[in-house]
This record gives sequence, structure tokens and C-alpha cells, in this order.
Amino acid sequence: MRRNFRIRPSKGMCVMGFGISLVFIVVGVFLVIPMTFGSGIWPIGLFGVAWTGIAIYQAVTYGRWLFGKEDEAKGSMMMGGFEITEDEAGESAEARLKKLQGLYDQRLITTEEYEKKRQDILKEL
Repeated sequence: MRRNFRIRPSKGMCVMGFGISLVFIVVGVFLVIPMTFGSGIWPIGLFGVAWTGIAIYQAVTYGRWLFGKEDEAKGSMMMGGFEITEDEAGESAEARLKKLQGLYDQRLITTEEYEKKRQDILKEL
């Protein structure tokens, strides 16, 4: 059976990564870029741009993890500083069908939604 996992750093790791990324952006803009372009050899200047670009990418990534909405609908656990969230594909088809039937019996989903999701589950078999 195939299992899908989404792994992301814990809140503490996101705070630290985001803060360090911001420091690297400041260092890149005010030190690395001026020093590398000041060397007079333009290819070396690209290092400063790459340094700052990578720092910006990291800041955006950690910022999305830190300030983004959490998916409360799926179960998650902490393991080794990482949050591991198992997607519903990790459950057996039988368990997913029973859960779907329970939602339908409680009238939390419509007949159309039930049939569509049931067909999706059965296609994965």
C-alpha cells in the first residue's frame, strides 16, 4: 500500500529558519553584493546575487510554513523536529469507505459528493 506524507519543519525550526534567512538577506544586500561587484570581475558579482536570491527563497518558504494556515482536518504528529502529516491515501480503502459512509449517514455530505468520492476511492484500488 502506498503512503503519502507531507513533511515540514516544526514551528520552532520555522522561526529560526525565517530569522536566519532575513539575516542572510541583509548580509547579501549590504555586504556580499557590494563586495563581489566591487571586485571588478562581473561573474564574481553573480555570487552575491545568487546568495541573496537563495536567502530570499528560504525566507519565503519558511514564512509560508510559519504564517500559512495549518491543515487541521488531517492527523499529524511530531517526529524528530518535523511535522509528519499522513494523507488519506495512507488509510486502507475499506477504512476510507467506512468513514465516507459515516459522513453520508450523518448527512454531512450530499448523495452526489458521496458517490463521487466513493468512485474516486474505488478507482485507486
